[in-house]
Amino acid sequence: MDGNTTDSNYISSDAPLELRQLPPHRDFNNVPFRYQPPRQLYCFGDLREMYGESVNHIREWLLEHQQHEDPIPAQETFLTTVLNQALQFVAEEHGVDVNSDLHPDIIPASPETAAGWKPIKTKRLDGSKVYLKKKVINHQQWFSRTSKHLNRLGPGRSAAMYNEFKRGLMVDHSQNELEWAPSVCEAKRIVSYPVGHLQFDGYSHVRMEIYEMVHKLPAVKDRVFPVLVISAEVSPQAFIVVSVPVVEHDVDFLTANDLFRGKEKYITGTYRSIEYVYLGPEEKGSAVQEGSNDYVHWVMATTSCAKGSIKPWMSSMGVPCAIAKDVPNFLRWTRERRP
Repeated sequence: MDGNTTDSNYISSDAPLELRQLPPHRDFNNVPFRYQPPRQLYCFGDLREMYGESVNHIREWLLEHQQHEDPIPAQETFLTTVLNQALQFVAEEHGVDVNSDLHPDIIPASPETAAGWKPIKTKRLDGSKVYLKKKVINHQQWFSRTSKHLNRLGPGRSAAMYNEFKRGLMVDHSQNELEWAPSVCEAKRIVSYPVGHLQFDGYSHVRMEIYEMVHKLPAVKDRVFPVLVISAEVSPQAFIVVSVPVVEHDVDFLTANDLFRGKEKYITGTYRSIEYVYLGPEEKGSAVQEGSNDYVHWVMATTSCAKGSIKPWMSSMGVPCAIAKDVPNFLRWTRERRP
């Protein structure tokens, strides 16, 4: 994944997802007919032979078809692809070993594959030591953050139990972020896929949703980031959360679903991230083994663009400081929720 290559990887791609690339969902029926499911799912050639070019007839068939056909196989394929790519990113770019028994397709980490990340600084914030790095991947500026926390309730402001990370980051990730991240002023769930019961390819407790996250920025218009958010347990001692930008073009997702008003107040940006949390020994990159659960490791990588009048290099300037502050902000919120 060097900085000069491009590919169709959902994680390292420099392009957002379009609606037609996503598994079908009943709520997409309210979106203007620009939305077309992938050709492998619906054969529009056959439809045009039957109905000619009548958009209304094709749309009518699509509505009926989506209401009666089980979309789970398409969802499972899509989810497996995205989650495997995210795990591979964590293994390659951060040198973290994932559970090879549950995920045999993931190539083990090596020092060579994790090369290229330049250390920015190490911050100590509210008792937490946070390591920050940067790297250009597919012409995008990525930033990474790693921290480790004693797997206990205290003493110390940087300590927290693994299950607290799981409840706060894996379960209701976007809604919780609204509570603990100061820059997030709105979190609107647009679509929720019914996949929570699925267990496949080593993954469990899978959730897939589309959110629009509104961030307040100083002195400029607020930004709205449409994202597909996928979370899953990778093993009994690890979970992952993936956010992939969704592009809407001129289809107004929110107006179509009557969920949001006044979108003209915002500028639409792009946001992509991976968060991987696992139990393990203190040493970085050690394999997760039974009993080696003294520390919770929180690995995060992100790339984003605020768009509008803010140039990419300007947008990147504030990212390291912002993602570093997320660690003490989350831990403080976690402590406040304890009985």
